[in-house]
Amino acid sequence: MQIDLSSSLEQRLVEQASAHGYASVEAYVGESLANVASLGEGAIVFAPLNASQRDRSERLISRGEADLDAGRTCDMREGLLDQGASRGLTLGE
Repeated sequence: MQIDLSSSLEQRLVEQASAHGYASVEAYVGESLANVASLGEGAIVFAPLNASQRDRSERLISRGEADLDAGRTCDMREGLLDQGASRGLTLGE
């Protein structure tokens, strides 16, 4: 398959591929299109994370898993109701 792109779009894709650690723009575009094709109709598409963003996400996930393992979590609905109540708010059930 061949896709014709404007030179400015091609340059942006080259820059994004490099920023996200891809060896080539073809690999970046190919993976991006495969990801989009696997999504359902009407899905929201996000750009791939760069290495720094992936590292941060992995750290946050690990921290969340540690909180779960240590019992430092609560039901989200209960937590939001408690936070609202501590500020004098009452939320409908």
